[in-house]
Amino acid sequence: MPLVLSMAVREGHEGGATTHHEIRRAQRRAKAYEDLFRGISESHPAHSVHLLKGNAIAAHYPEGLVRAANDLDLTVTDEATFWQVASTVQQMLPSLRPVELTVFQTDRGTHYAMTLQWPSEDPLVDAPLRVELSSFALLGDQEGVPLRVAVPTAQDIAHVLALAQEARERPLGLKDLMDVLALAEAGAMPDAADLCAAADAWRLAPEVRQLGAFVRMYAPSAPEAVTVLEDAGLVKAADEEEARRDARGDAPHRATEDFHAVMGETLGAVELRRRPSRPTSESAFRDPGNQAILRTPVGDYLLAEVGSRLTSQTYRDAMLYVRALPL
Repeated sequence: MPLVLSMAVREGHEGGATTHHEIRRAQRRAKAYEDLFRGISESHPAHSVHLLKGNAIAAHYPEGLVRAANDLDLTVTDEATFWQVASTVQQMLPSLRPVELTVFQTDRGTHYAMTLQWPSEDPLVDAPLRVELSSFALLGDQEGVPLRVAVPTAQDIAHVLALAQEARERPLGLKDLMDVLALAEAGAMPDAADLCAAADAWRLAPEVRQLGAFVRMYAPSAPEAVTVLEDAGLVKAADEEEARRDARGDAPHRATEDFHAVMGETLGAVELRRRPSRPTSESAFRDPGNQAILRTPVGDYLLAEVGSRLTSQTYRDAMLYVRALPL
């Protein structure tokens, strides 16, 4: 809604008090994320925390257009940094709700994704503010696409691949279209050959092609720069990737990437208690006396298979167990 309203105002339509209130509230939400990311970046080594997806793309929007900021997507370089950043967010935001943690078991070790939420300015209208923190760049699936740990070093490629990953997870919409157009207008689209190589390496060529077709359908007069999304080399890479997925990952791949990890078991983790915030370089481990308890530098969690039903008795037993453990 803020994007549509700001587009209308920018084109000269007169908006009332409600319109301008919606736009300003969205701007304040985006500013809250900017301030939070700045605080996190100042607390950690350069290039150890990566800003992905919308908040990074929003910087390329024309003045006056307000891109709705749903959440703040952050990727870190290793597990130690993951827990350190989580600790930093907990220190900066004392009103955090119970943390949601997901544990991904892969053939190359364990990776984590954490959701940290706190109340929005107007909870009756807006979703909670949310940080999505992960120890990997792009999530994989059970259909032959691996978890991809590394973040592309080139920002223009990272933008396009982030949008392509969104296309894999949900239907494309107006905001995705505007993201591509904003990048194209700002001269921030990647070179065709570089994009083709990256889309192949990160296993997202079909989704990049899908993004290009979507833009061509709904914005036929888009800048010529968007044609890199349907470059001939990329179309070939997309066909090969689709064949690979049909074979559940068994088809040959041109490059062997050391940042790919095959997805295995996925576990949800319910927060049992939060540790006092402190800088740490520790890693998480399962409690020797109870393998269902994950002990981390920022809190203790009860593990369960994603989709399984957790009974209140199991939760109470876990709470009693961790209370007897040293904090």
